[in-house]
Amino acid sequence: MKNRLALFNTEDAVCISVHQNRYTDPVYHGAQMFFHRENAEGAQLAECLRARICSLLQPDNQRETKPMDDELYLLCNCKNPAVMAECGFISNPEEAAMLEQEPYQRQMAFALMCGMNDFCYNTGRLNT
Repeated sequence: MKNRLALFNTEDAVCISVHQNRYTDPVYHGAQMFFHRENAEGAQLAECLRARICSLLQPDNQRETKPMDDELYLLCNCKNPAVMAECGFISNPEEAAMLEQEPYQRQMAFALMCGMNDFCYNTGRLNT
């Protein structure tokens, strides 16, 4: 974990830690982005990722980005914009089946990349 954090804290890094969510009730579904509440750029990145996932892959997703306190080590200690991307619920049978399919994984990766590009463009991290 410390090695990953050292990588995340390199100059001008944008950090997206990709995960799958799980809950006791299988009804829950959809991607959700988490960021540290004191990381304003992390909040912007989370919103860019959420917006792209909703527009490209999950138009019915109503989940909002969620600020976290100090309970997530990477988000709490990262100096750069950082987001934990929960790409779906493995506890939801339909979503778990989609998450196992390579075409869906590629679509999710593409949506995350588009969201990251939006963030970089909006914050001047891309040279145009």
